[in-house]
Amino acid sequence: MAVPSWAPERWPGWFAPRAQPFVVDGLPPHDRAALPTAVVSPTSGEVRDSFWIYDHRPRVWLTEADFHGLDKGLRTRLVRGQLGVHESVGVVRMAPVAVRDRARAQADGHRFVWWPTLVKLAGLEPIIRLIECGVVSSRHREVPARVWRQAAAVLPHARDLAGTVPEGSGPNCFGTVMAAAGVPGAAREWMRQEPFAEWLSTHTRPGGRDEDPGTVLVWHDQKGAPVHASVTLGGGWALNKPSQAWVSPRFVWTVRDVVNHSRRPGCRLRRRTLTG
Repeated sequence: MAVPSWAPERWPGWFAPRAQPFVVDGLPPHDRAALPTAVVSPTSGEVRDSFWIYDHRPRVWLTEADFHGLDKGLRTRLVRGQLGVHESVGVVRMAPVAVRDRARAQADGHRFVWWPTLVKLAGLEPIIRLIECGVVSSRHREVPARVWRQAAAVLPHARDLAGTVPEGSGPNCFGTVMAAAGVPGAAREWMRQEPFAEWLSTHTRPGGRDEDPGTVLVWHDQKGAPVHASVTLGGGWALNKPSQAWVSPRFVWTVRDVVNHSRRPGCRLRRRTLTG
């Protein structure tokens, strides 16, 4: 994955904002009573996606000063409560040496919170690790030149998108497919289901082969609405963006990897072929 030139300016604030949310529904009443009462709403889609704020669980927003003003036992319970809620909880033994002592002193000595002061010391390393964690690395450099040449006829911008990250949260799988096919501005949009479905109906036909360029793989829910999409490049390769989050790059994987990774309960995969 190529790190864009604007990343040092933007990524740290999305990964470790000044105020961060902590779920509190698992805390006993006396712990909740010890927490500050001020509530801060997420300021951006990037913060929402960093901390998986996709539900209505109660949260308290703390600054680094707020956090360190709490009893160490409560800090430990707050950090442990974040496990399984989002992926950016730090692990001391995996942290850069420059931050390890300060991270170990935060809570239980094993897990910690990435505050802006720590990210400033660590640089982009933990952020890049988060982006690359849990997914198959992009293999766009393995795609043969002939495959790219053939794909360009129906997917003129696929190669430009491969291995890149969007400039923030919002751009999703639907927009990536449309952008690869040449739709202006689609790579920067959170493309909704309705315009994507309309584009499918006017620019594709039913059916398609995974070995050919321009087969749109579309996962539909039980009501028939599209919930995810990717597009084949030919030669067994496909371009895929797993989600709308800023930590979700546009990967090139094998078609098999895309299909295996994109399976969802109750959803059905259908294929359509680009017609121009």
